[in-house]
Amino acid sequence: MGTPWFSLRGAHELCVERNGSSLQFWRWSSSEHCPKMWANLCFMTWEELVLVYCCFLSFKTRNSLTVQVANEDLALWGERKLFQARIVDDGFMHSLIVYEDYVTKGVRLHAAVWDGDLRQCPVWTAFITHQSASPKWIKRVSKTRVRLADIQLYVFCQEYRQQNQRINRAGAFEIRFVSEEAAKRFKELFSPALIDDSTATESTQT
Repeated sequence: MGTPWFSLRGAHELCVERNGSSLQFWRWSSSEHCPKMWANLCFMTWEELVLVYCCFLSFKTRNSLTVQVANEDLALWGERKLFQARIVDDGFMHSLIVYEDYVTKGVRLHAAVWDGDLRQCPVWTAFITHQSASPKWIKRVSKTRVRLADIQLYVFCQEYRQQNQRINRAGAFEIRFVSEEAAKRFKELFSPALIDDSTATESTQT
């Protein structure tokens, strides 16, 4: 009857790598003693590729059968890190990273578990698109807190409650940094020419 049209593998049995606009999933062949491609998924958009990658990494990290997550799995080829700092997020300590894609120049926020058995497991990601063109989309409201307006989170952790970070009147997403310097650097990454909201009134000049 030929080759079966389906194949079933656990996330713990696979490794993933990016090749252009595709994600390639590899399995270990016991008979040939080498990795073999199990699936090649092509994507129309960078955002879709990122979401599938984050889902897979979350599944693999949380799988009790996973012995170790390879370093290759933890880094998505084609992205560069612009920023990283610790944040207190829904009562948990997370790592907040800002990534930029080399090809599309797209920018995204990525929150991951800071330490412990689930270290580097994705919690949520958010794509920075049209909203960053407005000087009002990001505001530093205290020495360690920054608010982001009109941002959509894609959550990969069932226990995470993003509404706990949106308790302000406007419903803006609030990021609480561990250090003042990190909050300052994060704000300046997206609005380097603007005066810091925590120390002065925002200028109305263009």
